[in-house]
Amino acid sequence: MSNYVLDKSYRVANANGIGAGLAVVRTANVGECDLPAGANAAAVLGITTHSQTRQNSYIGVRRLGIVSAVAAGAIAAGAEVVAADDIGRITQATPPAYNFGVVGNDNAVQIDWIDRASFSLNTEIALVDLGADQTFEWDADAGLLRLYLTTNSGDTITMTAAELIEAINGDADLSKIIRASNYSTSDGSGTLTAEQADATSPSAGTNVIGVAEQAAIQAGDIIDVFLTL
Repeated sequence: MSNYVLDKSYRVANANGIGAGLAVVRTANVGECDLPAGANAAAVLGITTHSQTRQNSYIGVRRLGIVSAVAAGAIAAGAEVVAADDIGRITQATPPAYNFGVVGNDNAVQIDWIDRASFSLNTEIALVDLGADQTFEWDADAGLLRLYLTTNSGDTITMTAAELIEAINGDADLSKIIRASNYSTSDGSGTLTAEQADATSPSAGTNVIGVAEQAAIQAGDIIDVFLTL
């Protein structure tokens, strides 16, 4: 079986050098790399294949293929990963999440945006009352995904959280974009209300750099990652 890798050398900008198995990002200078500024960094070049303690010397960076990387904490095998912190470790990516309803009313729903290609920082989700005798449907434009809630002839919303979850996850197209679940201890029996929400941690899973080939148990574990830059 063929095994393809792509390694490239970059000049180290960091005054303290850069260790092995760490995510690095491009700098404003051509051919230069540095550690990320923080979590979920963009412009990640890859993972270092060895350590380099001297500033302005060169370090090998794997940009394609499988590479060993240092975990910042527990990571499940098969999970997408992003840069975790300003020392270049990796962490499990989490999709942007939206929360609706109230746990105490049993209508609390969490919606995770799972399609990174269609997500932007301006994207919002709205639960909408469109009028009387409405059945569930959805549409999206101008950075807003609208979920139209079921209503009766008196224009009262009758859709429960459990019914919305089933409708979202059972829709062949919508389920490729978002995923819904009960939030916290809510059992889904409560009726929903019309509301609109922004994503919490909106960029948490948008700068994915690879997929974990192994599980990490704790910070400092070194695991193989298949790069998808």
